[in-house]
Amino acid sequence: MENHISIGKAAKYLGVSINTLRVWEKKKMLLKAVKETNSALVIIEYKDRLARFGYAYLEKYISDFGGHIVVIEKKLSKVIESEVTASEDNGDGDNPGTDS
Repeated sequence: MENHISIGKAAKYLGVSINTLRVWEKKKMLLKAVKETNSALVIIEYKDRLARFGYAYLEKYISDFGGHIVVIEKKLSKVIESEVTASEDNGDGDNPGTDS
């Protein structure tokens, strides 16, 4: 007799979706990789994509093993904002700094 159950039965037993179990497994793999490398760089687009709650605990865990998290959403929004501002300042010839 085998010592395992299907992912569907495990999800039903825990009261979560199958996708939630898959996300948990990916996070478990991430934490294991962080622990083994001792200098992991975890890049995420948004904080809530890593964890809806408990982000501070994950951040502490990763930093305890010499790694850190980079949230690119903040950096992207600053880049986009600067590009929009630059395009508004250039292009109509009325603003200083234009070549026309």
